Amino acid sequence: MVKMTLKCYTGNASQVTDTLMERSQNIPIFGPQGEILLVRYSPDQPRDPNGEFAHGSAEPTEEEMDKMSPEEWEADHAQGLMDKVNAWVWTSDFVGEEAASDIREGRSNVIVDAIRESEPVNQTCYRGMFCDKTPTGEKWDAMSWKTGQEVQIMPSSFSTNEKSASEFATGETQGLHGEKGMTQLMIKVEPGMKGLRVEDYATGQAAKVTSDEHEIISGGRYQVISISRNQTGYPVVHPTSDTQVGKVYNSLRVITVRQIGVF
Repeated sequence: MVKMTLKCYTGNASQVTDTLMERSQNIPIFGPQGEILLVRYSPDQPRDPNGEFAHGSAEPTEEEMDKMSPEEWEADHAQGLMDKVNAWVWTSDFVGEEAASDIREGRSNVIVDAIRESEPVNQTCYRGMFCDKTPTGEKWDAMSWKTGQEVQIMPSSFSTNEKSASEFATGETQGLHGEKGMTQLMIKVEPGMKGLRVEDYATGQAAKVTSDEHEIISGGRYQVISISRNQTGYPVVHPTSDTQVGKVYNSLRVITVRQIGVF
C-alpha cells in the first residue's frame, strides 16, 4: 500500500503580490484546498485564550468528560466538530496535518471520527492538483500510481463541483500554470465515498467563502480504477498577465479511484 497525504499547497503569503495586498487590504489566509483567499479577518474564526488563531475548541479533559451528562457531551462534541470544520476552511493545511498526525499516532481526532461516521456521498467527487516540473512531493507521488494499486490518502479536500476542482488542477490558484512540462492532475472518486460536507458544518464567513465549492473532507484507503494520460487540460478561468481566459496550457491526467475503507 502506498501511504501519502494529498494536499494542494500554495506556498506562503509571499506568493500574493504587494499590489494585491495593497488593493484588497486583506490578510492572506488559506482556503479549503490550500489556496490563498484574500478575505478580511473573520470574527467567527476560533482563537485560543492567548488570542492566536486556534484549530478549533479545546478537547475536554477526562475529568471534565466524567462530569458531563450524555446530552452535554453530545453538545460539546458537536460544537467541537463545527469549530474544527470552520478552522479547516481557513487553515486546512494545519488542521489536515493535525488529523494525519493523530492517525499515525493512534489518537482520537474529531475530523477523522466524523469521516468514519459520515454517510456516503452519492456523487462523483473531485480533487484537482497541479504538478510543476520538479518531480518531487506528494502530488508527484500520485503521478506514479498504477491501475489496481491500493493507496491511502490522509484527510484532504474534495469537491462535488468539477469546475471548482479544475481551478486547482490548472494551477491558477497557485500562480504556477503556463509552462511546458507541467501537468494538471485530477483525482476522480466514484460515488459512495464517506466524507463530511463542509456546507453542513461551516458557519459565518467560512460558510460564505465555501458556498460554491461544495467541499467534502475525506480520506482513507482507495483503489486505483483507471488512469487517463495526456488528456486535453482544463482551460484557464482567471487570467494573469501571462495567460488568457479559455486557453489550455498543460495536459491533464485523470486518475479514477474508489474508496474501499476509511482510516
